[in-house]
Amino acid sequence: MKIILFCLSLMFFVSCYSTPKQTNDLKSTTEAELKNKSVKIKKIKINYDQPSVNNIFSRSNPQFKPRAASFYDRKYLPGTADYLIEVCGIKPKYHPYVMDVLRAYLYEWVDAQVRHNGTMPQKELYKINKAMDDRLKSFFTEEQIERYPAWRNNQTGKNKFRFLIDYKQPQAIRSNYITS
Repeated sequence: MKIILFCLSLMFFVSCYSTPKQTNDLKSTTEAELKNKSVKIKKIKINYDQPSVNNIFSRSNPQFKPRAASFYDRKYLPGTADYLIEVCGIKPKYHPYVMDVLRAYLYEWVDAQVRHNGTMPQKELYKINKAMDDRLKSFFTEEQIERYPAWRNNQTGKNKFRFLIDYKQPQAIRSNYITS
């Protein structure tokens, strides 16, 4: 019996101290990989929580942001990131940061949609798009900056975020905007 307890204790000790701590925080991985580079990469804070607004859209769609954004994250983010990496020729060391930039864009977009009662004002869309552009261009080379519009403006369906980037309000929603 003592041998079994000793073995279990030893297995516990080895598992606690020899296995690297796993984390779901992509930002820490990104910082570690990019730490010694000449490019200054800012840590991106992503707000995963539902905005605390009380409008018809948020009351009718409880927890819309976490549900919609996580769906887009699973369905569209990997292909969009792969296509951006391919078009712009982004080095592997920046891939986690590209994922963070696109994920932040996605969550900011859905957050704005909830805050604006299920609509997306063009001024808000411009602000969110500009934030994504600035984050990406902060570490892009001149050649990558020249290639970037080919990804951003792609109409072939390879950029899965195109419907978010170029979002236009349906006329019926625009004319029936509800404020409370």
